[in-house]
Amino acid sequence: MSVIETAETSEPSMPPATRCVINEVLEINDRTSEIRYGDDEYILVPASIDRAGALRWLSSMRRVESVEIQFGKPGPVAKLKGANRISQSCKTVQLSTALGLLDRGVRGQITVKRKNLS
Repeated sequence: MSVIETAETSEPSMPPATRCVINEVLEINDRTSEIRYGDDEYILVPASIDRAGALRWLSSMRRVESVEIQFGKPGPVAKLKGANRISQSCKTVQLSTALGLLDRGVRGQITVKRKNLS
């Protein structure tokens, strides 16, 4: 089900997604991690924390500013914002690599799109 907004309707069919600051990432086991964000909210994700991949990104870029993770359809999307040697860049990275960057202290934000269950 996709969100459709038309001129006739004043409200979208799904509530707007809110963006929250990620407070912490924890590794539950070798296949599952927990992202804590906002005021005592968390989400379990089927990905491990890839610290080696995060270290490669940190060493290849001049500056890593933030990581943004979006959950919704068609699935999770993780974007890395920073600067390489030439210009500003925004790269899509694997979810496990994004978790590794967050674990190493990179600032992060999360957006979770939720269906209206009423």
